[in-house]
Amino acid sequence: MTLSRNGKPSLLLSPNSVLANALLRSIDILRPRVLTARPARIEFVVGTQINGAPHLGTNLVQTAAFLPKSLLREHGKDVLPADVEPWMLDTTAWPGSVDDYVDALVWLVSELLTDPKHFFRSFTVKELGRLMTARPTEPVVRAHEMGIYKRYFDLITTGRKTTEIRVNDSSRQKIREGSLIRFRCQGDQVLTRVTRIARYANFDDMFAHETVASVNPLATREEQLGNIRQIYPPEREALGVVAIGIELIGPPSRHDNAADHTASPLSGEQQ
Repeated sequence: MTLSRNGKPSLLLSPNSVLANALLRSIDILRPRVLTARPARIEFVVGTQINGAPHLGTNLVQTAAFLPKSLLREHGKDVLPADVEPWMLDTTAWPGSVDDYVDALVWLVSELLTDPKHFFRSFTVKELGRLMTARPTEPVVRAHEMGIYKRYFDLITTGRKTTEIRVNDSSRQKIREGSLIRFRCQGDQVLTRVTRIARYANFDDMFAHETVASVNPLATREEQLGNIRQIYPPEREALGVVAIGIELIGPPSRHDNAADHTASPLSGEQQ
């Protein structure tokens, strides 16, 4: 692709072309050193620099991943080194559903986050394979996550708060009748099911149709509106309002790894 600069055409290279050329030059530099030293282990840094350009290690790892993936599809598992499972190079080979694979990854990360020492060591392919398949087999309850203040959390767990109010942003637009919502507060959590969805133009319209006590039995309509208007600026209210009917599925439980998120005074929307 060319561009005209000061009346003279100039060549415009894509970032991928620049990276490919840099990779080829790096290989020419590295090859003789590797052949001479014959190290037992080579480690590359994988990541992105501040200017947005991937590290050399990123390019090498990506290139190295494409090659065995092609060999795997052409020649089967026999071409793999010891302890390397097909799904490590080709995620379509994972022995389960896509949801199961995502759940395993999320569980693996959460396990690694439990101890900082994991960030200062390397893992063998065999170890990662064992960890990925060691996830507990209990079914994962997929639910929308919402932070909420303690006083509203307690109202939900006692069944006194049966309507949750949020602005109708992109996340709330995904909620449907029958969806699950997990409310979190200071390490505690409670699972609820959506019984109904009602969408309104603004908060005044919402309170004209919703029972005030179902939103917060401890505050009047005027008090709740005052609270809301302090939290949500006009541009947020302009997104619309959604009233979410909720029912308890089970009692609250403790989630030890949960972060203590800051939530709004209205109903706990995270800021």
